Amino acid sequence: MSEQEVASLLRLFRWRMRFADAVRWLMVAALLAAFVLAGPMGAAALPNLAMLILSAVLVAGLVLVIGSVRAARAAHEGAILLSVGRREEAQETLVNVIKRLSVFRSTLLVACQQLGTLLRAQGNQTAARDVFRAVLKYSGGRFGGVPSFHTTARLMLADAELALGNLAGAYEAFQPVYGATLSVQDRLLLLPIELRYLLAAGHTAEAVANLRDKVRYAELMDAPRAAWVHMLLAEACRREGLERQAEFLCRRAALYHDVTELPASPTAGGPGSIEGVME
Repeated sequence: MSEQEVASLLRLFRWRMRFADAVRWLMVAALLAAFVLAGPMGAAALPNLAMLILSAVLVAGLVLVIGSVRAARAAHEGAILLSVGRREEAQETLVNVIKRLSVFRSTLLVACQQLGTLLRAQGNQTAARDVFRAVLKYSGGRFGGVPSFHTTARLMLADAELALGNLAGAYEAFQPVYGATLSVQDRLLLLPIELRYLLAAGHTAEAVANLRDKVRYAELMDAPRAAWVHMLLAEACRREGLERQAEFLCRRAALYHDVTELPASPTAGGPGSIEGVME
């Protein structure tokens, strides 16, 4: 997808999110109005109007929910297609989900997040960053926010910013995560991004701090990502003059994966990049 196509799709995504919010509040207001009209405060001739309003709301809600369920299934299908490498089919499916009317915010967020992951894998870093910014904007908030999406969206945005060489943008994206209670999955997502940022910014002393704990988290990752994190830690140790630790980490990395297949640059998006985490 071109950046213009992505920008157009994001405008539609924002409209769909506002539509989902509006429908939710409109249905609540209509239900309250129907109960007021049907109650003792309503005039004698108004119960029929109340039933009419209630029936219309229920029918409209049912139609929207049926369409939203279909969209949710399609979003899940798109995530599966992306995870097995069928990128063209995944892109078509995810774009169609965003174009559909849905009252499920989480469905739209999943589709948009997966689209950003796809763009990231295709090397379209600028478009991926814009998508993750949109997900971050609409996954937060006191009302209608989705906390589980919000943390992951921050990490995804930081990952894309690092790929673009924007260290300030990456730090701004993931810095609030430090004050949050993270799941093990989110910690595993954060570690390679944090290490890439610290190496790129020259904060190698901080990168090797709590080295044992970082190695333990790396051991929980899949083999390519574990090797990548070991190599990042080895590079940090080397810059700090810890040659023995660096050599040990390099040997461990080679046990996990062929290190020649890993990126040479610490800021490059390697196996530590986020892909398909919200399927």
